[in-house]
Amino acid sequence: MTMSKVIMIAAVAVFVVGCATAPQLPPQEHWAIGSEAYYAKQYKKAIYHFQSILKDSSTREGMKPGTLYFLGETYSKMGKEKKAQKVFKELIRNYSNSSYARLVYGRQ
Repeated sequence: MTMSKVIMIAAVAVFVVGCATAPQLPPQEHWAIGSEAYYAKQYKKAIYHFQSILKDSSTREGMKPGTLYFLGETYSKMGKEKKAQKVFKELIRNYSNSSYARLVYGRQ
């Protein structure tokens, strides 16, 4: 095996290991990126970050109603009303006393 092949294999191995162990963003960072994407009308990017918040077990409960609201709004802006309604129903079911739930009452 030539030296260039050894170096190439080593570089690929370092890259793969680095990607596998890369730290995840904290929920607050996902929120900042997702919100910025939402207002910039980069809806796919916003959905990715809002969903990441909801999937992260370290997310504080108080952050979830706003995340669900903006996830639903994002789907709505994309014309995906069924997905938006599903998210809004989850918001009302799980966080009915939140100010975000009051914003969507009657929309679903």
